Amino acid sequence: MKDEIADYVSGDAMSGAQLYNGACATCHASDGRGTHDAQRFYPSLVGSSAVLSDDPANLIMTIAEGVDRQTGNDHAFMPEFRTQFSQAELAKVADYVSTNFGNPQHAITPADVEQTLKGESGSWLVRYAHALSIIGGVVALLVIVMALILFLRRRK
Repeated sequence: MKDEIADYVSGDAMSGAQLYNGACATCHASDGRGTHDAQRFYPSLVGSSAVLSDDPANLIMTIAEGVDRQTGNDHAFMPEFRTQFSQAELAKVADYVSTNFGNPQHAITPADVEQTLKGESGSWLVRYAHALSIIGGVVALLVIVMALILFLRRRK
């Protein structure tokens, strides 16, 4: 009986559309165009840069980590689904959103989700941003030191 209950509530057998409709459509609408109510605006996924991007990392991380930010007088909030969905379920939802509200040829795979959550996805610039910022800081410091040395030599 316990296994039957687990299967009933498990998303493993559900499609991306079913997971989306159960977790996302209330706010983003079944057609992905967003919803408005008396107090809130829920954005459209159609035309969203995260959905249209060739790199799925932003979309995956938005679904996984959610959104919680204050913008002026507004508060943008979307719950995180990383603890509610397995990586396979995250992949199904992200793929559904990407192919239905973005580019039908741009599938998102479980491997994409795994790489993104491990921090291994994205362009080389994103992947190595921290190292590049350190190198940039060292180079800037060297330029300042050299300019200071040249300035002091010319003063003599």
